[in-house]
Amino acid sequence: MDVAPAQRKAAPSSGSGGLVDIDAAADEFPMRIPGLPPPWEGGKTTKQMEREGSLKLSLADSIIANVAAGDPPAANDRFEKVPELADVRLSAGDGIENHAEDQTGMIQFRRSFLRSVGADGGRARVVYAKGDSMEPVIRDGAALLVVPDEGLTLCDLAAGGIYAINYDGKMIVKAVAKDRLTGRWVARSFNDRYQDVPLENGAPVRVLGRVVWAGVRLG
Repeated sequence: MDVAPAQRKAAPSSGSGGLVDIDAAADEFPMRIPGLPPPWEGGKTTKQMEREGSLKLSLADSIIANVAAGDPPAANDRFEKVPELADVRLSAGDGIENHAEDQTGMIQFRRSFLRSVGADGGRARVVYAKGDSMEPVIRDGAALLVVPDEGLTLCDLAAGGIYAINYDGKMIVKAVAKDRLTGRWVARSFNDRYQDVPLENGAPVRVLGRVVWAGVRLG
């Protein structure tokens, strides 16, 4: 299973000193989860608009990211607050027992983005990954946007999707796939140093929800 990020097309060179024009690159956000939309609304970048004279950077006080801190203006309905469960860890490794699942804060996402991944309307929660089994897509400490669904069963899984799973009492975050030999569901890591975890071997398994976005601090 090839789990490396999709290859990007080479960005055009400036021809002097080998500098690359990032605005002309094929994908300005290569670390998004494959198959899901990027966490912005698309369109031209600020630099591109400034070049065309449609926006001056000094006047760009209305530029908004899809994730924001603090409270937006009352008239601004473009954001939706998502409960943060900072003490909840989904293991990108061997599994974690979470003894506390209390809400610790709120994180704001752009409403249109939440809608695009089926996470709007108060359905989503933010938790955190621990471990390296899902690298390079989900890094240790990454924030995870999860859409809980108590009705999910193994029959509802989509091959290649990323899910929060309670496996034998421990919470994990994994991609799911059908084993080639047995045809049964397995939880699969992106890091090939980790083996598949059988999901139909008699151990208690509960699918908690879909993971639709991952974000991590760079550097």
